[in-house]
Amino acid sequence: LQATSPFWGMPSGLKVGITHGEVISILGHVPSGADATSQKFGLIARLGNQDSYPVWYVVISFGQDKRVQSISFVSL
Repeated sequence: LQATSPFWGMPSGLKVGITHGEVISILGHVPSGADATSQKFGLIARLGNQDSYPVWYVVISFGQDKRVQSISFVSL
């Protein structure tokens, strides 16, 4: 599943078009293995609390303008 339009916003506030800084603010940290200027963030998403089983692998890709270009979800 891939979102490439700002129309498909997530309840967290993540959506195509927001800035690198806004993504870090929503996530609360830079994902492991990335730095604040990475072109892609990859992370495991859980439904519910931290003890719940991981359900999705999420890739957030940024364009040249440092804004989210796409958000991809892969079922684990």
